[in-house]
Amino acid sequence: MGEAAEAGALRFVCISDTHNRHESLPPLPPGDVLVHTGDFTNFGVAAEVEGFATWFATQPHRHKLLVPGNHDMIIDRGFYDEFWGDLTPVKEDAAHALEALTSRGIRVLIDETVELPGGVRVHGSPWVTRGPKDHSTAFMKLDGEMGEHWRGKTAAGVTRGSVDVLLTHMPPCGYGDRTATGKSTGCPHLARWVETELMPAWHVFGHIHSDPGLWRAGETNFLNAACVTDFYRVRTGGLCFTCGPSSVAAAATVPFGPQDPFLGSRPL
Repeated sequence: MGEAAEAGALRFVCISDTHNRHESLPPLPPGDVLVHTGDFTNFGVAAEVEGFATWFATQPHRHKLLVPGNHDMIIDRGFYDEFWGDLTPVKEDAAHALEALTSRGIRVLIDETVELPGGVRVHGSPWVTRGPKDHSTAFMKLDGEMGEHWRGKTAAGVTRGSVDVLLTHMPPCGYGDRTATGKSTGCPHLARWVETELMPAWHVFGHIHSDPGLWRAGETNFLNAACVTDFYRVRTGGLCFTCGPSSVAAAATVPFGPQDPFLGSRPL
């Protein structure tokens, strides 16, 4: 484990929205925990999952955490059982696809909290908002359902002091959620829950390719770790931060790797 972990904190390396371009990423920075916040595939079929799992598992980081995204369709069993015919001519084994990840030591977080060595607690949730005109993809809820989902977290005890790092695929409204036209598309219910209820040290997400970077509001650092542009051009190879358990202050130092002018324009 790295020097940061020995001091009571862990170095997180964050990627998201690689869309089968993982092999094209530059070498990832060293760290203790490698996280991916969704859309590691394009069509969510078994071969794509297998290819990503093989690559992800070979990375040198000791701990590997994954929150699936709306493109990772075979991981959402309910969605896949209904819509598999839109993806492949023959229904694939969804359980085997998930096992391709978990059997390689990759922890898949679907509304789950994991405690890492040193006491750092990470919660992951994959859900994204489905708009009235959106095509149905994996892990989608309507706006009202999203509100119920995040309020339900508080009722279930996922509240302030229980989580140090939050991983979602969906961005919260106002942070890393702007489309290429400047429209804010994040979830207001998620933003409200994070800002007023959970208040983690870090919130890492993706989904919106056009607005990566780092923001800070209150006690929380918000990080959009999307690795590709809207046209799937690889932008970066991992964003990093160091975080300890709630009793240890988070170090808000984020080396972005190869500097990208777009990242350099993001507000702190």
